[in-house]
Amino acid sequence: MKDTTRPIIFCEKEAVSEIEKFQNQTLRPILKLQNDLLIRFFQNQLIDKKIHWEKLESNKRIEVIHATFQKEISFRSFTIGLVCGYYNDQESKFYLQHKTELNKRIVSMSIERISSQIS
Repeated sequence: MKDTTRPIIFCEKEAVSEIEKFQNQTLRPILKLQNDLLIRFFQNQLIDKKIHWEKLESNKRIEVIHATFQKEISFRSFTIGLVCGYYNDQESKFYLQHKTELNKRIVSMSIERISSQIS
């Protein structure tokens, strides 16, 4: 069984806001922990949509990644759930208070993560 302990991520600058702090202390480690699963499900999304990734130029790949998160609501929701499922009680309360902003950050960070690894 895979270790589900969150990795520790060091940030050079101190977080200014509570949301930035949450992003650095909670979101980044969870996304790093769930990286392989995120990539695997994105690749499966490409197969489901019959997108021939290897034939796309790099700028078109970036467009496909962004479009997937914008148009495929179920994939977007899955990605957010992939992160939220690892929250503890305190984190879930904070998330619910800042859901809209944190969802944007989860999606943005996921796009960056996918873009840097498979494009």
